[in-house]
Amino acid sequence: MSQSPQRRSSRRSAKGASIILVALCAIGLIALIWIAFQLMLVMGGSREVRNAVDTAVLNVGKHAIDVEMPASGNFADVANSDGSVSISNLCRVWGKAFIINANAADMISEGTANSDTQTSAQNAYLEAQSMNNGLSAMLQDKNTFKNHFNSIAQSAPAKLLGQNAVVQDAPSISTWSTAMMDKGSESNLYFNPTQLPPGAGANFSNIDKGGRSYFRGYTAMTVNGKDFYLPSFRLGEMPHLVSAKTFKQNLTSQLGSAAPIPNAFEESGIISEGSTTLTANACAQANPQRQWGLAIPHSFVCIVFSNLSRWYLDKNPNDGQWMLRKEIPYGTQPGQTVWGLKQVRLRPPPPAPGPNGIGGKMDGYASLGNEYKNADAWDVFNALPGDHQAPLNRLVQRVKEIDPNFTLQKMQSLMQSVTIPVTDRPSTRLIIYPKYNGPNCTEPTMQIAVVGSGELPGWIQMPIYFDGQQKTVLTENPMQDAPNTCWDNVVGGTSPSCYHHTEYTGNVIWAPGTGLYQCLGELRVARVTNIYFTSDAG
Repeated sequence: MSQSPQRRSSRRSAKGASIILVALCAIGLIALIWIAFQLMLVMGGSREVRNAVDTAVLNVGKHAIDVEMPASGNFADVANSDGSVSISNLCRVWGKAFIINANAADMISEGTANSDTQTSAQNAYLEAQSMNNGLSAMLQDKNTFKNHFNSIAQSAPAKLLGQNAVVQDAPSISTWSTAMMDKGSESNLYFNPTQLPPGAGANFSNIDKGGRSYFRGYTAMTVNGKDFYLPSFRLGEMPHLVSAKTFKQNLTSQLGSAAPIPNAFEESGIISEGSTTLTANACAQANPQRQWGLAIPHSFVCIVFSNLSRWYLDKNPNDGQWMLRKEIPYGTQPGQTVWGLKQVRLRPPPPAPGPNGIGGKMDGYASLGNEYKNADAWDVFNALPGDHQAPLNRLVQRVKEIDPNFTLQKMQSLMQSVTIPVTDRPSTRLIIYPKYNGPNCTEPTMQIAVVGSGELPGWIQMPIYFDGQQKTVLTENPMQDAPNTCWDNVVGGTSPSCYHHTEYTGNVIWAPGTGLYQCLGELRVARVTNIYFTSDAG
C-alpha cells in the first residue's frame, strides 16, 4: 500500500531539520574550538609576557649596581677604581662622612675643636649628601633602566600572539616605582665599635652577622646633630624577584632622608598585537653582594719629636725665678756640643754689693741630643717617665679609623721599626699611613716613615692641614743631668767653675683632626733641655 504525499513530505521536513541541527552544532563546536584556541593563545601569551617582564625586571635589579656617578674629590679614596660611586659603595661614602662628624663631635667634647672643625664636618656631610642625591635621582628615573629592561624583554617574544609580538616597557612613567625593602636589616657596611672616638656621642643600631657588626639599613645613624642613612642589603642574597604586595608595603620614604636610595624596583611591560593588548608587572630587589668596612682609607696620623734647649743664669732676686738668657733649638745628633752662653758676667764676689758670686766671665756649653743615641722612635717616645699609654691610645683609636684591627702592640712594633735620622732640624715628623695592594683601598697594612725620607705615597697631601687645636695630654716627669749634661769655664773668677745642672722635661701634646683633609691627628712630643748656671761656685 502506497504512502500518501502528505506523509512523504513530513518525513522530508524532519530529515532536513536534522541536517540543519547537525550543521548548527558543528558550527557551534567549531566556534567553541576557535574560542578555546584563542583563549589558549591569550593565556599562553599572557604567561609569556609575565615571564618576559619577570626576567626583564630581574635584569634591572642586577644592573642597579651599574648606575654610577663621579665621586667628589674628598671621597676619591672610597670610590670605585674608575672614580665613581654606586649603590655598592655609597655606604663607604656615608661611612667616611660619619667618621669625620664623629671626630668633630669628639673634638668639641674634649675642647680641641677650632673654627675649622665644624666646617670640615659640614663639608663632608654635604659632599656625601650631594652624591647620595645624584645617585638617588638616577635610580628613581625610569629612563636609567630602559635599555636593561627592553634588551631582555625583547629577546623573549610572545610567539603565541604573533611572530613579531615583543614586550616593551610601559610608556607611562606611573608604571615605574622604587622601594626600600628590609628596613632594619643589615646594610653592606660593617665596623668595629672601637673605631669611633669615645666622646662622639654617636647613636646608631647594629646587627651582628657572619662575625661582623653591620649598621642597620634604612635606620637613622645620628652624630654631630646629623642623620645618616644606608640602604639595606642582606648578607648572602642575590638580586631576586619580590611580591608586589611586599613591594607596595615599602614604598614610603625613609625617615629624615629627602632623597632615599632605593634597593627595589617595579616596572610594567606591555605588548600590543593586532587587537590584543597585554600588560604585566614585576618587582625585583637589588643586592651588590659586596660588603665594605668603615674607614677613611687615605688618611694618616703623625708623631712629632721637637727639641729645644733653654739657657738660664741665676735666679731673679725679686721673685726667685730662673732668668732665661737664650733658647736654642737642636737637632738629633747625639753628643753635639752647643755653646749657649759665651763670656757672660757672673755676679761679683764680696765686698761688692750683693747678691754676690764668684765673679769673672763664664762660657756655658752642653752635650745635647743624647736622647737619640741608639734609640728607635719607641725609645725616644718613652725617654722620660710618665703614663705614655694614655696619649698613645688616642693615636691608636685614630688609626683604627683606617685599620679597624690596629692595636697598641702594633703601634709599638711600628715605632720600634724606625730610627730617628741624624739631622740638624729641631723637629722630626713621623707619619703612620696605610699601604694598599689594590685600587679599592681595602685591607691596609700600616706603615711608618719619616717625612723627607722619600718613602711616603703620592696621595699624601703636603703641607698637612689641621682642623683641630692642640691640647697638652701629658706632662712628663723631669730627669736631672740625663740624658743631656752641661759644663762651664770661668775666667777671672774666684773659682774655675760655677754651679750648673740640666733638667730634661717634656710635654705630649695632642692635636686631633677630623680626617676630611687626611690628617686624623698628631702627637707632638715637645722635649726641652733646661740648662742652669749660677754665679755661685760649683
